[in-house]
Amino acid sequence: MAHDHESMESENKKEPEEIDHSEHQLESTDMVLEIDLGFKIQLQEVFEQYLTLVDTLIESNAEKASSSATNIKTTLDKVDMSLLKGDAHMKWMEHLGIMDKSLKGIKGTKDIKVQRTAFSMLSEAFYQSIKHFDITGLNAFYQFCPMANDSKGAFWLSRSEEILNPYYGEYMISCGETKEELK
Repeated sequence: MAHDHESMESENKKEPEEIDHSEHQLESTDMVLEIDLGFKIQLQEVFEQYLTLVDTLIESNAEKASSSATNIKTTLDKVDMSLLKGDAHMKWMEHLGIMDKSLKGIKGTKDIKVQRTAFSMLSEAFYQSIKHFDITGLNAFYQFCPMANDSKGAFWLSRSEEILNPYYGEYMISCGETKEELK
C-alpha cells in the first residue's frame, strides 16, 4: 500500500511547534524494579485512559484528544508516589515529568499534528514505565509506525494486534507493525 505522506502533510497548514526530543530520552528498560502491587494497579488504570487517547487520535479528533489527555492527567495525579522508594521513586519522577509535559502539549492545542508529536513522547515514557515497573496483565501490543515523526518513527501501545495507526488515522490506518506483545 502506497503512503500518500505529502498530501497528509499539506492538509496541516500550521506548522507544529518544534519539540526537542533529546531532553526526553530515557534509559533502556533493562532494569526492572521491585514495586508495590498498589502502584502497579494504578498504572494499569492510567493505561485504560491512555487507550482512550489512542482511539481519539485514530479518529483524528483533536478536541476529544485534548479531553482524553486531561483524563489521563487526572488519573496520573492519583498515582500514589509514596508507594515507591529509592531508585524506583527517582525513575518514576523521570517518566512522570515527560508524561506531564506531553499531556500538557496535547491539552494545549487543537492541532492534531502537534498532539500526535506530543503523543509520541507520552507513549515512549509510558512504555518505559510499564517495563521498568514490571506492569503485567495488560494484554497489549507495542506498535511502531516508521513514517511518524517526520519519518523518524514513533511507537504506541494498543489493545489490538491489528494495526490502527494513531499518527495518521484514516490516511494510513494500517501503516505500522507490532514490535512486542505485553502480557
